[in-house]
Amino acid sequence: MKFTVCVPFVLWVLLVFPAGSSGQTTCEPDGQIQFLCGPISPEDLVAIPDSPWVLVSGMEDDGYLYSVDTRDLNSPAIYPIAASVPRHDRTMFGACPGPSTTRFRPHGLSLRSGSGRIHRLYVVRHGNRESIEVFQVDATKTRPRLTWVGCVIAPEGVGLNSVAALPDDGFAATKLFPTDW
Repeated sequence: MKFTVCVPFVLWVLLVFPAGSSGQTTCEPDGQIQFLCGPISPEDLVAIPDSPWVLVSGMEDDGYLYSVDTRDLNSPAIYPIAASVPRHDRTMFGACPGPSTTRFRPHGLSLRSGSGRIHRLYVVRHGNRESIEVFQVDATKTRPRLTWVGCVIAPEGVGLNSVAALPDDGFAATKLFPTDW
């Protein structure tokens, strides 16, 4: 039980400080410690409530969001993938120009718990636009499914760093430094 509570922290440590010497990484367990190999350039992670799943952002120019199964450490990319069909919520995100999967460079993550194992994920996105990308997370399936629902474009010259879900469909984001980095 104690291990289950610590899984997100352990995953973070393992993603940030991979095992191995001379730049080589091993995924073999070291006693009771297990290593997660798979996500490329992991930046942030968030646990999906009441599930074995952890979402990980892979911050590279053509990055991905990954779903990690804490039971077996399997970690496939789940966005952007060909099977992903967007559903633009124009009422909530009318100023968003629409989905864009090219040069998707995910950074910070925040999850707002929902009902019926349907949640909302906020993702700081760099790459071809500086924005908060918003997804519906369906945790009722065998593996979580992400559906892109909208975005909020950052003001000109703002480089975003982290995001936090707030009550009533709001969120807060921090400014890292100007976007010309």
